[in-house]
Amino acid sequence: MANQYVGFGDMVVATEVASMLGSRSKDYVMRMASSISFADLRQSPAVLIGAMTNRWTMELGQNWRFRFDRKETGNLIEDSRAKPPGSRVWAVPRREDGGAQIDYPLISRLAHSSAGPPLVVAAGIKQFGTEAAGHLLSDPGRLEEVLSQIPAGWESKNLQVVLRVQVIANTPGDARNRRLGIPGRRGFVEGAGKSTGRRSAGEPSNW
Repeated sequence: MANQYVGFGDMVVATEVASMLGSRSKDYVMRMASSISFADLRQSPAVLIGAMTNRWTMELGQNWRFRFDRKETGNLIEDSRAKPPGSRVWAVPRREDGGAQIDYPLISRLAHSSAGPPLVVAAGIKQFGTEAAGHLLSDPGRLEEVLSQIPAGWESKNLQVVLRVQVIANTPGDARNRRLGIPGRRGFVEGAGKSTGRRSAGEPSNW
């Protein structure tokens, strides 16, 4: 039966985002991605949860700089502007038990989406990364730590953040302190973070 099951990571993020919106007295409607039309996305701002399990993340993401892709060896996030193509990727190898030692959350805030209204995407290559993305979005302190590293004026621009999280006993670790890419006058530039992961942010003109 279609829409019978929801991944654990997706469920965690949906719960945390709903709680955050409720605490701010914001109205929301929670729906399965398969029941949403493009016309629906054009009506109001939306939060898309999950990547491989969300058709809209995969379809709309084809035009993003950082996007998800499926490969025979495993799913990944790729930098679509890397030269040569395919030279900059973040991948999680396939395992028979479905587990992982690391995952890569991708958080996208699209002030200018192809659907029209603002769009936020919280997704990982696997469920662990999706769960970590939700923790970050729903925690004001962690989110402020990321936003404080981005130059003034980002509010009117598209923004993407690629994080690396360690997975221990099927539980994602803290994804706060990683490397950061910030929008510069000539495109993307690398900024110093507090550890060796990566974050990358983008401007609308680059997409």
